[in-house]
Amino acid sequence: MGGGQVCRDGDETKGFLDRSDRIEAVTVRDRSSVRSQSLPRVDMLPPPEVKDAILRAVERNVGIGLADCAREVARMFGARYASEEMRLAVELRADELVREGRLVLSGDLRLPRERSDHGLTGRR
Repeated sequence: MGGGQVCRDGDETKGFLDRSDRIEAVTVRDRSSVRSQSLPRVDMLPPPEVKDAILRAVERNVGIGLADCAREVARMFGARYASEEMRLAVELRADELVREGRLVLSGDLRLPRERSDHGLTGRR
């Protein structure tokens, strides 16, 4: 591992640890076949993974409402439906993405114009 530092993503008590110098893409993992009782829980989803799932849902749909986005994100994680906890998590992380300038909220969630012109991640 390189000389990067470990940082906490999330609040002080339940935050996830991550490398501050991470440059590789986040992988959204389908947890439908996980046998652990705690791993598929919404509060166990790393915030960067939820954010990436939101960005992918927005890119695939050009623009998407929060409720539909929560359903898409839930499906990416292997859930059959979006629970209230998932809806709240998507809303929280979408708000963060808007504040970071990575999403625009104008009725629906949309990518900023310069990002939508070039694709989200270069992956198609």
